[in-house]
Amino acid sequence: MAENLNMKEEDDRMMSMSICLKCADVAHGGKELDLHKRWSRRILEEFFWQGDQEIELGLPLSPLCDRKCNVAKSQQGFLNFICKPLFDLFDKAFFDENMRKTVSKQIEDNIKYWGDEMAKEEKGEKSLYMDETAQILDDIKTEAAQL
Repeated sequence: MAENLNMKEEDDRMMSMSICLKCADVAHGGKELDLHKRWSRRILEEFFWQGDQEIELGLPLSPLCDRKCNVAKSQQGFLNFICKPLFDLFDKAFFDENMRKTVSKQIEDNIKYWGDEMAKEEKGEKSLYMDETAQILDDIKTEAAQL
């Protein structure tokens, strides 16, 4: 793909910038697991608050905005179908060896983590992520109520 990019061409420059911006937008998927989980919690809580508002207004619940959704499954899907293909495209476009060794590997590790969490849920075992998240969200709500 990189051999087809001509940075003198406006369309190629715009496509390259679009790829870079989108990678930045979803970059937490390629971060170290603890940081990735923190960002995932923040994003999911935003989605859940939106779902709470939709329920309150009698609107249909948007995808991923239901607090009863399978978080591990949604995160694994996000990584498999959004992050991984996007960063693979970045790698093909810019031949970034460092990105391949770090970000792409971390995405794979994060996909494995969520797969393990899904397996726990399927066996009826408790998800450590969900326990951690419940406590963190309770803390956030307490702090917000004090503002």
